[in-house]
Amino acid sequence: ALANEEVIDGKSERGGFPVLRKPLRQWQFRITAYAERLLDDLKNLDWPASTKTQQAEWIGRSEGAFIDFALARAPSAHEGLPLRVFTTRPDTLFGATFMVVAPEHPLVTAVLEEPCGGCDREQIRSYVEHAKNLSDVQRQENKEKTGVPLGVEAINPATGKPIPVWTADYVLMGYGTGAIMAVPGQDERDWAFAEKFGLPIIRTVQPPEGWDGDAYTGDGPAINSGFLDGLGVAEAKATMIDWLEKEGKGRRKVNYKLRDWLFSRQRYWGEPFPIVYDERGFHHGVDESALPVVLPPMDDYHPVESEDPQPLLAKAHDWVHTTAGEAGVSSLPANTPVIRETNTMPGWAGSCWYYLRYCDPHNDDRFVGRAAERAWMLGTSAPDTSALRAESSSIESIRSQSILARFDPSVRLKPVGFVPRDPYPDGKKGPADDLMVSIRDLPHFEMPEATYFVTWRACEGRVLDDRARDAVLEALLHFDGDRCRVYAACVMPDHVHWIVRPFNGAELGSLVSGVKRYSARRVNELTKTEGSLWCPDRFDHIVRDERWFREFLKYVVENPVEAGIVDDARAYAWTFVHPDVLGQVGQGKDGVEETRFGEPRYPGGVDLYVGGAEHAVLHLLYARFWHKVLFDLGEVSTPEPFGKLFHQGLILSHAYQRADKSLVPVDQVENRGTEDKPEYVEKATGEPVVQIVAKMSKSLKNVVNPDDVIAEFGADTFRLYEMYMGPLDASKPWDTRAIGGMFRFLRDVWRLCIDEQTGEPRVAGSPDENLEKLLHRTIAKVGQDIERLAFNTAIAAMIEFKNAATPKGGLESGPPTLTGDQIGRFVRILSPFAPHMAEEIHARLGGSGLVSESSWPGYDESMLVDDEVEIPVQIMGKVRSKIRVPADADAETIEKAALADEKIASLLEGKTVRKVIVVPGRMVNIVAN
Repeated sequence: ALANEEVIDGKSERGGFPVLRKPLRQWQFRITAYAERLLDDLKNLDWPASTKTQQAEWIGRSEGAFIDFALARAPSAHEGLPLRVFTTRPDTLFGATFMVVAPEHPLVTAVLEEPCGGCDREQIRSYVEHAKNLSDVQRQENKEKTGVPLGVEAINPATGKPIPVWTADYVLMGYGTGAIMAVPGQDERDWAFAEKFGLPIIRTVQPPEGWDGDAYTGDGPAINSGFLDGLGVAEAKATMIDWLEKEGKGRRKVNYKLRDWLFSRQRYWGEPFPIVYDERGFHHGVDESALPVVLPPMDDYHPVESEDPQPLLAKAHDWVHTTAGEAGVSSLPANTPVIRETNTMPGWAGSCWYYLRYCDPHNDDRFVGRAAERAWMLGTSAPDTSALRAESSSIESIRSQSILARFDPSVRLKPVGFVPRDPYPDGKKGPADDLMVSIRDLPHFEMPEATYFVTWRACEGRVLDDRARDAVLEALLHFDGDRCRVYAACVMPDHVHWIVRPFNGAELGSLVSGVKRYSARRVNELTKTEGSLWCPDRFDHIVRDERWFREFLKYVVENPVEAGIVDDARAYAWTFVHPDVLGQVGQGKDGVEETRFGEPRYPGGVDLYVGGAEHAVLHLLYARFWHKVLFDLGEVSTPEPFGKLFHQGLILSHAYQRADKSLVPVDQVENRGTEDKPEYVEKATGEPVVQIVAKMSKSLKNVVNPDDVIAEFGADTFRLYEMYMGPLDASKPWDTRAIGGMFRFLRDVWRLCIDEQTGEPRVAGSPDENLEKLLHRTIAKVGQDIERLAFNTAIAAMIEFKNAATPKGGLESGPPTLTGDQIGRFVRILSPFAPHMAEEIHARLGGSGLVSESSWPGYDESMLVDDEVEIPVQIMGKVRSKIRVPADADAETIEKAALADEKIASLLEGKTVRKVIVVPGRMVNIVAN
């Protein structure tokens, strides 16, 4: 049995053998019953946006209608039965000029048994047999349309006219009803089919003027559509569905591309289904006391060769043919002959819930104990939500009750900022999403540690002059680093844009209110005016991923240009971009490179799941379905298995290809040229090969054996290098030569802490004040970087500390620089990265227990504050230099230091300084021309 992707042009991918479609008795999971929940709950997950989009598209929700076409001429088996279709475009019904059914449709079978309308039965039979040898993918990809008329006629319910019914392989039995109403005027495939077979084409949506294309799939007013004429597409859809329901010829319907989950395999290795069949073919479940069903021993694992396909287990005749008593089926008399199910389960049977078993791996009674599951998945203090789950097995009951858990205030977003005219004052209704809402019409939603794009406007008639914009920008940056992180801000003459992430318990609403209140008071003082400065409402949007962060950052920076105030965004003096992202505008995709920022956290069983993006629509979707079923049964405490998902990047390595594109193992290639001008050849033949860069994999024969690296450099070096290669989510090239850098770092750490001659610790008598301060910063930095999975920058911080702690005389002859306490704290933050060395140093210091079991070292917040700060200096919005000034320096002092900077002074030579904007401790921007 082959999957669709394993069939190419009707032949097996491996071996090129002919492939036939044959019906098999197989088990399926009814994942479609959970389609709406799987789709709706995606918004609760802290997952990459691309992965959530893939799942949403795979589920494929579409809204439309079922429409019933009466049959005017059909085989007797279908007399009086309508031909039902599902369509997302019921508004185009007047343009349906023919119908098409899949070759597997029951109507086709009936026609073959009882031809009608002068059809060619042999032509139909031949066509159906040909379609059986094509995969669904091939049938969808085939550009050349083929089909055969069935001699059947249906009545278009809108026009009352008969239309022919055809069969064609581009219609699939697995989607919708296996039948379509063909509207060539509005569908490209139907147009191609109608053109080829000379079928009528009627447009039902007016194309734009000058349209000379074929099918038009865009919006426009309805035409040739009777009572729909003149209506737009959306209104026409609703009107047509109302008419169909009133006339009893159709009804509203939500459909999904998601199909039920095929859960059967015909191989030996896999969990056997605990099912047997009696002599009548009825199935019976094996008693729980007889589980697990154990696979029988076999000598021959070759597939069964038969016209009637059989799974491999069918060969185990004595195991398959048994009695109810032997199989453990108490619902039948013990001596009743039964046949075991011979299909086995796929690997998903274990991989969909393995994370739960890790919580309680030695439990012999349950897959996971209830207490252990709650302790790991929720925390032992979490409230019991079992009362919220359904006790009934019906899907409706399960949905109605489990939804309560999904809307628990402790689980979902918390509505804030209600105003008197809010239509949902009790907070129990309204949108369940957090996108683009206005404070005067709808409630706002906030999430801990989320990043927001916020906009508010000045009152009508209030225009911000230069002094006012200075004051507003200062207010926007007032809480930066204390209660929030301001990533960007732009003060326009009559509105404000702000990209901000509240933290330390601050809420967006209180931050906005504070900024508005302070800036309004300050602006009124400066301009000697009274009255309200800001409109009471605001617009906000939670920034869900880095793609949107880039879009919003670009929008903020370019807003003065779009408004026509300046020609160059850098010339606008009231735009601020945080140094963390400064200089990235205009460099990467869409003008801004990817930027790290605080992301919202969502509830889920596993706090962090690291896995490849290739699992988006298989393992990750299946695991979510499996977990939701367990949740509805009351077996787990959370409705989702993985709260936060992170995709690790690929490890790249060199691979080598012959001229015919075949691969040569890396260890069979040598360079007979120089390092600057390499000439790679295959050792055995001397034939030249081409070096390429590709993902490290067995199939590409470019895997680096970790045992070889560990044997030369040690396990800690190997581990450290993997984490230092680059951001975890980025694809990174493997370079064995670069491992030496990590080896030298660990060697230096050892020499810094341990005397190589005596093996004793190198301990200073008293702590150096500067090193103590740097150690506190390093502890804070490494802890924060681990939290955000930025292991490479955490290692860089430890390297920086090691360099600072290295004595001027060198590690071999210089005096000790770290006290025993300082070494102890440093090895605790080193432990996750180089555990073996950390434990060894800890033991040499006389430490008890294991470093890996000790608490994370704390740090003093006051040690993180600089006596001096480094401030970027911009000229016309572009960073040109950096200056160091006292942390408490006022604006005048900072301005003087900036203008006195040698680099800035040379750049300003011959120019007139029009304005100097100083944000103390943050930035200087000089406007000059």
